[in-house]
Amino acid sequence: MIKGKVGIEYKFHLKNHKMADYDNCIKTTQDLIVRKGYIEDDRKIYEAKITKVPSDEDYIEFRIYRIK
Repeated sequence: MIKGKVGIEYKFHLKNHKMADYDNCIKTTQDLIVRKGYIEDDRKIYEAKITKVPSDEDYIEFRIYRIK
């Protein structure tokens, strides 16, 4: 678990990329990241980079990093 202030880079690979709003993916993904124990609380996220990628498959890539 990464504690304290964090930043996250998201890449949402989506089959239906033209119809999907990337911001709809964020809250659910952040809740899952907390539930899985990667970070202590999504209120600790202080910056994020979000990319929506056209894809043949739906999946998410993310990278979490500490902020000093």
